[in-house]
Amino acid sequence: MSTTSGLHQIGLTYDPVQDRLVLRISSTDKSEWRLALTRRFVSLLWKSLVGALEMNPDIRDDLMPKVKEAMLAMQH
Repeated sequence: MSTTSGLHQIGLTYDPVQDRLVLRISSTDKSEWRLALTRRFVSLLWKSLVGALEMNPDIRDDLMPKVKEAMLAMQH
């Protein structure tokens, strides 16, 4: 018998007291994980994600800036 669990729900809220984003992930087996994401961490993560998107071969350097910006926005 397999005991695999799947993703059930993902939620993101802001805690103004701690100035944190709280990422809540729950699974179908009723497990739950909560991650407190600081501004610094989210900023570093966002820069990395945008950098990864910009490496996409579909977003060439020779595109007009507005076209490149629109393509990146769609991928976000």
